[in-house]
Amino acid sequence: AGDPQFTVQLVKDWVERELLIPTNQGFAFAPGVEEAPPWDAAALWGRRVERVLQGFPEEQGRVLELAAVLGRGVDRTIWEAATTREGLLPAVGLVGAVCRAGLGRGDGGASWVFAHPALVDALRGRASRGERRVLARRAAAVVLEERISAGTPELNERLGRHLVGAGESEKALQPLLDGLERCIMAG
Repeated sequence: AGDPQFTVQLVKDWVERELLIPTNQGFAFAPGVEEAPPWDAAALWGRRVERVLQGFPEEQGRVLELAAVLGRGVDRTIWEAATTREGLLPAVGLVGAVCRAGLGRGDGGASWVFAHPALVDALRGRASRGERRVLARRAAAVVLEERISAGTPELNERLGRHLVGAGESEKALQPLLDGLERCIMAG
């Protein structure tokens, strides 16, 4: 479907599930496996995430969901503040495991990035199934409000989007207007 990253992730999924065997012509599906490429990207990303999470406590799924709610690029300080508000903390090694699995990129420092927007969508969908997405949006909004009060006005637009996602549209108006004004002034 014109998405090379999907192909890479699909083959990684097959390798992790031990569906491929080496042959003289390259790799082939193991006997009895008749895998057709799943065109459901969310299901593929979801399986890959679940395999990473197998090595961590159950609540680490919520920790990753919250990271996805914050966006494809994750500012570690904002993410950790938002998880703390939810009574959670990222486990030591979680980001490293995500990156080693090819689901993210980063050096373990102040920020990291999810590998693909479809992965972010899959994690946000996972959060929606448990109605945790609204809670994550509220936690993100509180943290962003604190950052804006401390002198980081460039976060207004993000704050507004999180407030809308948390069902607080009226409260989102001023931050969205402030963000729009900032964009206009920047040209």
